[in-house]
Amino acid sequence: MGSVFAGHRTGERTDLMRFPGSGGVDDGRVRGGRRRAGGRLALVAAVVLLLFGGSTAISWYVEALWFESLGFGQVFWTTITLKTTVFWAAAAATFAILFAALRLLRPRRLPGQTLYVNGQAVTFSLEPVITAASWAVAIAVAVLSATSLMQNWATFALYLNAPAPAGAFAAVDPIFGRPIPFYLLTLPVLHLAANWLTTLAMVILLPSLAAFVVSGQPARHTFGNEQGRRG
Repeated sequence: MGSVFAGHRTGERTDLMRFPGSGGVDDGRVRGGRRRAGGRLALVAAVVLLLFGGSTAISWYVEALWFESLGFGQVFWTTITLKTTVFWAAAAATFAILFAALRLLRPRRLPGQTLYVNGQAVTFSLEPVITAASWAVAIAVAVLSATSLMQNWATFALYLNAPAPAGAFAAVDPIFGRPIPFYLLTLPVLHLAANWLTTLAMVILLPSLAAFVVSGQPARHTFGNEQGRRG
């Protein structure tokens, strides 16, 4: 260990630890590594999209042929349009709300984490990690929530095509004064919306606690001979 830290004791410059963005000849390698990592992630995402999207497209094509043969092609395409609309609307709303909430929860001045390597303080930022985690959480929850709501497309279809109260359906209950179609067609949609908002609240709660912890004092870690000198 003495030979490893000899350069530090004699005042000579030693590059014991390099960090991205700290300068030097390794910066080009770091940037190239990031580009390669981004390319790999894009390739993996494309393969996953092809596997799941391809099977779904084939399934829809077969179902379209079957409905067309029965003369109900319009019914099939109306269903697909409604499912797609519900999915993308729910995904966009969920992602926008979650990402905005996570951005607001992030401290304005994020404290750095300090490592003491052989007596030298090296500080690194958690901001890139938190940003990547915000994107990942927002996208994952958006996809899951949108998929769940899309499976209830029939509930939305009944609500959007609800007839005007007339005849027996115009009668109201004696307690709340609501017409019968409200309980059959509108209330299920409100129930789905309440569950969706509850899910968003639960997801936002965890990052809120994490932001409270991270916004505390910077962590300090010591390596090398610093502990020995303090002792």
